[in-house]
Order: sequence, then structure tokens, then C-alpha cells
Amino acid sequence: MNPADEIEAAARKLSSGDLIARVDLDLPMAKQLRETAALHTPTACQKHVGCDPLGCDWCGDEDWPCADIRNALAVARAINGSAP
Repeated sequence: MNPADEIEAAARKLSSGDLIARVDLDLPMAKQLRETAALHTPTACQKHVGCDPLGCDWCGDEDWPCADIRNALAVARAINGSAP
């Protein structure tokens, strides 16, 4: 599963209202996860087709997934029950 799909699955669980007893926390957390996934996109190599991403286009991190996506993935994996 790619990072965006993992994050969206967690956001859907949060939006359902069944996950956490405090619904006032679920919806803002779901919104934050979705916004993080939407903003941070991989930088594509302009010279070659099929290269690994060169980093994050939005924050300029040289790694992909960037630190913000890695943090969002950790939260999403904990919510989805797929944490390593």
C-alpha cells in the first residue's frame, strides 16, 4: 500500500467516529492526516523515467518519504493496526 492510501485509510477510520471516544479529536486528526498527504508529494527525476523519488517537492526534504509523511504514516499505521 502506498503512503497516501495508508494515510487515507486511517483518516476514514477517524472520520467514522467509531475509533476514539472523543469525536472532537477524530475529525481534526483526520483532516491533518489528509492535508499532510496532499501537501507533501515526491519530487520526480526529470532526467529518467522510473527513478525513485528524489525527495519531497513541498518541504524540500531530500528523503522520500519525507519526515512529515513518515510521521503521518506512523500515526496511520497505529490507527490501522499495521504498525511494525
